[in-house]
Amino acid sequence: MNYLESSFEVMQLPDLFQWVDAASKTGVCTFSSRTDTRRVYFRTGRIIACNATDPHLLLGQFLLSKGRLKEGMLKTLLQIQEHTGRTLGSLIIEEGLLNEEEMLRLVAAKAEETIYGLFDLSDIAFRFDPDREPAEHSMEVDLDVHTVLLDAATRTDELNRARTAFSSMNVVLHRTERSPDPAIVASYMGNKLYESINGIRTLAEIILMCRTSEYLACSFLLRFLERGLIRLGEVRESEVSKGDESDPTSRIRELVALDRFGEALELGESSNLQAGHNQYLSMLLARAESGFISHTYRTRIPPDAVPQAVHQGVDPSLHPELSADELFVLELADGEWNVRSLAWIAPLRKADLLRSMVKLLDAGLIRLLSEEERLAIAEPDLLESSIPAGDLNDLSELDRIL
Repeated sequence: MNYLESSFEVMQLPDLFQWVDAASKTGVCTFSSRTDTRRVYFRTGRIIACNATDPHLLLGQFLLSKGRLKEGMLKTLLQIQEHTGRTLGSLIIEEGLLNEEEMLRLVAAKAEETIYGLFDLSDIAFRFDPDREPAEHSMEVDLDVHTVLLDAATRTDELNRARTAFSSMNVVLHRTERSPDPAIVASYMGNKLYESINGIRTLAEIILMCRTSEYLACSFLLRFLERGLIRLGEVRESEVSKGDESDPTSRIRELVALDRFGEALELGESSNLQAGHNQYLSMLLARAESGFISHTYRTRIPPDAVPQAVHQGVDPSLHPELSADELFVLELADGEWNVRSLAWIAPLRKADLLRSMVKLLDAGLIRLLSEEERLAIAEPDLLESSIPAGDLNDLSELDRIL
């Protein structure tokens, strides 16, 4: 056997990283959960590259979260990428949206967020394959394992403190009458988080809307809370039911065999199944996901359909059955973007985006327009394609961490 395979239950992440560092290992470590796969590449014990399937950690979403790219331009670049196979980073540099030095700094920041996020997870399986290099043309970084472990410990302590203060991801946040010190909302993310607090959105919805990580959002929001700028409201209870199947894996297998892919995904989620350790379950859920996407595109929501909210400003408290994902998709359904474009610019996995749309469609909260109908009732879309003025050096200390 020319690889190491285990899980965090057997070997904790700090121990794994220390082993790689002490042995000056070269290779790739693949971390797998039910909804995400992350790969961290090492060369002689140092971290040189990483990637993830989590939408929040894709380069385009990361640049959106930093205010370094507009949604319209990301859509255009991804269309070019789809037809040319070019990397998104090279297209951004070629278009003059960022120079190479700025891009390298942001890629390093994204790599750190990808790696640090692993320390927030528990039930993860991993596999280390030696002597594997990142793909050709990958933008490399150079991170010291000891520094990563020290920073991760600090981050974990801060996140635990924030999780204690915000006891639930479903707590609604309210602004107080106190005006914020300009310095605390000077950064792009700090200002966006503050502006997103409206006494209606929950913590989970704010994080999703701002396309950021739980850690970065909670770091800012905890500062707002401690300074009396925001207060905690009610906890909005979700009506999502928990699975009570005695053998959910067998039931998922039956549902997939019957092509009832959406039900299989719902059961996998409600049962809180972790597929990282179970290759068969991973295969079943992957089959359910791909089948659901194909079936939904074919029979319910065509890629060129344009979702539009039936009513503007839906009160989430009147729809406790809606999840944070579904409320976010409802806000996106402005009658301007088709489904294919939303799949490119939304910080959601494609299956989760479509599942949310199906639920909203069935609830009568959105309708689907054809492109001709959209053009007939809306002004031409004049999305800005430029990056807002500013220097990377203007980022706050928290933004600079990521």
